[in-house]
Formats: sequence, C-alpha cells, structure tokens
Amino acid sequence: MFEITFGPCPSSVEAVQLSTSEDRSIMMIQQCRKWRDQLEQTLQKSREHRDEKIKFRVKAHEHDFGTYYEVVGSCPDDDERAIEALFWLDSNAPENYELNNVE
Repeated sequence: MFEITFGPCPSSVEAVQLSTSEDRSIMMIQQCRKWRDQLEQTLQKSREHRDEKIKFRVKAHEHDFGTYYEVVGSCPDDDERAIEALFWLDSNAPENYELNNVE
C-alpha cells in the first residue's frame, strides 16, 4: 500500500495541540475528519484525478504526551495513476477549508 500523510489540517489552519485530555482527542479527530473531507472534495474537483482509487483515513499515532492524529491518503502500490493523483493532491492541497460543506 502506498501512503502520503497530509497532516491534521490545512497549512494555514492552527492544529489542535497534542494533549492527554480526552476532549482534545475528540477535537483532533474532528479536525482531521474535516481536513479529510476537504481533501476528498479537492480530488473530486480535479478533472484529471477524480476517478482514482484513493482512500483517505484518519490515522492515530501514540506519543509520550498523548495520541495525535493526521490524515493519510493511500492506494495500491501498483496503481500509478492513483499514486500520481496523491502526489498532485499533496502539491495542490488547499491552504484553508474552502469547498462546499466544509466548515
């Protein structure tokens, strides 16, 4: 499986800070889901890459100070078009939440 990590949120948005608080974990997951939705919409708006077989998910990582989360896009290792689409999205990811139904 080929993966690219997109981080927890767009580059111009401040990420929810890592904490052992359960409330913070919920906020981090919500932020990642919002970012995941934005990335999916961005890919679907691309005429060249919208039909590629890419899956987005929120991935958890254990850390001494708590669990942090980020969005990962993945596709089969042998799907060159999907890999190209992930690299395109990495280079063209929005800097903010800017598409329909993403608040």
